[in-house]
Amino acid sequence: MKIPNHVFTFPKTLPNDLEGFAFFYPAKFPGIVAYYENIAKEVTADPEAFRIYGHWAHDELFAGFHKIKKDFDAGDQDDMAFLVDIDQRLNKLTCYRFWVVNYLFPDGPVHDFFVDMVRKYARILADTGDTLEAFETKALQIERDMLQSDYADLYLRQALSGVRVAHHLEQNPKTSLLLREAENIINAGREKMGRRSARSVGQGFGSC
Repeated sequence: MKIPNHVFTFPKTLPNDLEGFAFFYPAKFPGIVAYYENIAKEVTADPEAFRIYGHWAHDELFAGFHKIKKDFDAGDQDDMAFLVDIDQRLNKLTCYRFWVVNYLFPDGPVHDFFVDMVRKYARILADTGDTLEAFETKALQIERDMLQSDYADLYLRQALSGVRVAHHLEQNPKTSLLLREAENIINAGREKMGRRSARSVGQGFGSC
């Protein structure tokens, strides 16, 4: 099966992306665009390659998290610059080793392509000897059997909870001051982070 090149393109939007990561991550880590598109070309048509990549990203995610946690435990947790650096490293780790596998592939163009293929072949598999109504019902049943997930709304519920938490932090006078301080540090380091991200094309998130 030949897969059109547009399927490998970094998506401009994602469904249920309430945090706007499809806009945020490419701006913060420009290298993620080329990284994803290269990976997509390598693994999309090869289920075993995708399985291997997914397991590798899982292992790298946990290894990176434990390294960051070790540095966090040993660092000055009263130093805002240190805390922001830890946060930035977690952001990059999550972007390259979690978000790609769990959201870019399942919610992006690759997902849409295979869903369209399922719908196409569901109609071929459905018995066309029945009435039109029976045919449509059978085709829809095949689609549901192949596509439906018990966890379809899990991400949306978690995202909405995160939005509520952020709102509460902004409303509290003490935590809102900390948020503003962290925001200033992040903005000051944005250009530096962008340069580091650009150098990481093809190398994932590099060392944390």
